[in-house]
Amino acid sequence: MGYSGVNRTIRAFAIPVTSPLVSRRRGILTTRDIAAGGGGFVQGTVMTKGTPDFPVWRRVRLYARRDGRLIREAWSDPVTGAYEFRNLDAALRYFVVAHDHTGQYNAEISDDITPEPMP
Repeated sequence: MGYSGVNRTIRAFAIPVTSPLVSRRRGILTTRDIAAGGGGFVQGTVMTKGTPDFPVWRRVRLYARRDGRLIREAWSDPVTGAYEFRNLDAALRYFVVAHDHTGQYNAEISDDITPEPMP
């Protein structure tokens, strides 16, 4: 089983609009990730091995390799199995863990990932 994920941002706290951590792009307020933010992205596809392999919907988590810190979390697209994490620090290396919420398979890990520059 190979894994990957989708764009879904989770915010656990509120930041005042006047904070330097908030920017306005195209009229939308966004927060900046000062710990792992940057101009890189990681993408992939979550697949279940079979004949042929087929895409699946799974929870995908991105971790910093140096300290194991959770950086982002997303669900892969249910139709294509695709996931993507954007605005990452390109100087860091990461690993991705895809969890099977159905309990049928063990989690899959993709290690030593270097982000590509965002277009």
